[in-house]
Amino acid sequence: CRLHRPDKRNALSLRMWDEIRDFFGAISTDGSIRVVLLTGEGKLFCSGVDMEAFTAVGAPEGDIGHTALKIRSVGKHWQDAFTNLEKCGKVVIACVHGACIGAGVELIA
Repeated sequence: CRLHRPDKRNALSLRMWDEIRDFFGAISTDGSIRVVLLTGEGKLFCSGVDMEAFTAVGAPEGDIGHTALKIRSVGKHWQDAFTNLEKCGKVVIACVHGACIGAGVELIA
């Protein structure tokens, strides 16, 4: 499994959260996979959350209540990615190089 956004220092975009969630969900039932190497393309492993994606999530949609619900929904979605990784039942080895910042640390913890 490879973080592949070297131009963004592997910052975690909304699409990457989906891919991480789906990948680890899919391999959880695959008996032919025992180990996953989690790597990052480019100069560093991960620079955390892609702030462009994060600002889009928090964009106002009328009132603060609806904005808060949207942020909570996306946060739960991100947590699903971490949960699938944690519960996939496979050995996951994070091959960290360069730097690992913010959500990247959470990803490998």
